[in-house]
Amino acid sequence: GGTRIAYAVTTDTTVSAAVEVARRFGLVDTFLDGRIDHRMAPGLSGYMIVGGAPDASFRPKLVVGGGGAARLYQQPGLVSAAVLTVDGNCADYLNGPVKTISPGMEQYLIDGRLWITARWINTYDENNRHLQGYLVRSELMQRDETRIFFGYSDATETSEGLNIATQ
Repeated sequence: GGTRIAYAVTTDTTVSAAVEVARRFGLVDTFLDGRIDHRMAPGLSGYMIVGGAPDASFRPKLVVGGGGAARLYQQPGLVSAAVLTVDGNCADYLNGPVKTISPGMEQYLIDGRLWITARWINTYDENNRHLQGYLVRSELMQRDETRIFFGYSDATETSEGLNIATQ
């Protein structure tokens, strides 16, 4: 379980903090993080995050990361917007650091009511071995209060400091 609280410092900057409590195989880790999101210009935003589990058993002891999004265009109609994204982090697990960088693209259609996301996931394990995979996802906003999504991913998941091929 977890929760996040956020505060809008300005119309362009939000700070937030989160706590997540996870239990696996009888072990409990409490993960805390702080995040800042900032819009540099219309269509250009970024974020930084720092977090960790103080008494980590399976979650990372420390995570430092960031990312951003750049809107290429926005217009009404069938093909309404395209956004380039990138996310990256370095997570220090008990058995060593794991680095991830994931560039992607979001394509918005039908005045933004349907969008398709594609992401290339690149992980470098504690031995600096490169593992890669992908994620594809489609979301449809039927009405303002209802959204349906479908997705598939074939990429490495880091758990307990191990990198596991996951679909």
